Amino acid sequence: MSMTSVTTGARLRERLANIYELCDTRNAQRNLPMEGLRGLAVTLVFFVHYHALFKVLADPASTTFAVSNFLGTIGLVGVDLFFVLSGYLIYGLIFAKPTRYATFIKRRIQRIYPTFLFVLAVYILLSALFPAENKIPSEPLSAAFYILQNVLLLPGLLDIKPIITVAWSLSYEFFYYLLIPFLVVVLGMRRWARSLRVLFFLAVSALYTIYCMVGAHSRIHLLMFVSGILLFEAMHTYGVAERGSTRLDYVALFVLLLTFPLIYAVTDRPDLLPFLNSSGEIKDIYRVLILYVSFWLFTLCCFRSRSLLKRMFSWTPLRWLGNMSYSYYLIHALTLKGIALVVLRISPPAPLATAVFWVGLPVFFFMTLVSSTLLFITIEKRFSISRPASRSSKSDAAPGSEGALAAAATVAHAPDMNVPQLGGGWPSVPESERLANQ
Repeated sequence: MSMTSVTTGARLRERLANIYELCDTRNAQRNLPMEGLRGLAVTLVFFVHYHALFKVLADPASTTFAVSNFLGTIGLVGVDLFFVLSGYLIYGLIFAKPTRYATFIKRRIQRIYPTFLFVLAVYILLSALFPAENKIPSEPLSAAFYILQNVLLLPGLLDIKPIITVAWSLSYEFFYYLLIPFLVVVLGMRRWARSLRVLFFLAVSALYTIYCMVGAHSRIHLLMFVSGILLFEAMHTYGVAERGSTRLDYVALFVLLLTFPLIYAVTDRPDLLPFLNSSGEIKDIYRVLILYVSFWLFTLCCFRSRSLLKRMFSWTPLRWLGNMSYSYYLIHALTLKGIALVVLRISPPAPLATAVFWVGLPVFFFMTLVSSTLLFITIEKRFSISRPASRSSKSDAAPGSEGALAAAATVAHAPDMNVPQLGGGWPSVPESERLANQ
């Protein structure tokens, strides 16, 4: 390989790093697999919308359709993974450094709203330009009220159809932001014994699951935040992450690979599990309970030092996608919709349609990366990530503490928080973390 090609490759990598890296990768406080897990989460969500828009290119009896349906079904778990990461990060942030409630909420608003409002404005503009795709009522007062509901992030927890398809998860995120600091302070949980905190959240999980089974309007996905809370307790209170051999990584990976077909069976093929109640609400509860356990174990192993999974999810391209995952989450479905309007209008014949489906999978994914990068550079980094990273500064913001906060995310899509453990007690937050959350 010539020196010229090596130099060109190094320059390209540096330019990409200037876009997607949020601080020096050598910073020991960074949680690199956290960034990679966000990349995995949005990739899974991509499959949901790709299947929804392009499944018409495949014969329903074909292998192509079966694969697309499988990926589209398991892709739904990407949002649940964001919720786990957000539960972990926010709970740790609340315990690590007492902060005024109003200040905390203000920071969350700063993190979520600039990018969200920009994308919402784009959706509203396109709704006016393409009436066939418009969800907004025609009557002015009703339209204003509906837009206000979306601005307040009500769709999701409330039975309101969101203007931005994926924005339902933001209502779950913000509800968690509002609730958990209030709960920690009012109950005085910082003074509790660690075993009491764990028992409390396990009891909450059990009682809320029972409520969702008998309630008419369950929001079972909220349970995934509790999984993240218990992940934080396991790692930073009990130090579980440093125990166990590398065999645990293989167990966690096996459990994850087993989870995907199990989720598919529960969600789309209840005939494979005839012993389970397959009604809508109960089916979703089964699904979340499976993810509650499997994602807890999987993320725990990803965060273990010197683990195989940690190395896998520290892969640079996946981390870069994770660092802009909030922008990607909000804009990728709109990008795919635009592509679908063009491609499906051509109506390719059956043999060619299958080829278009498979060729389009990587090509259209790349196009969503382009639109997301533009949104990330122009809006998210400029208005929500407060402090641009200096590649040499010791006070750089550690990627992740902001990122999973918004996912969902949302979920949870910019600097993250890898809180150091101090003698098995509650962690302190270094200056770099405080700067990251200003």
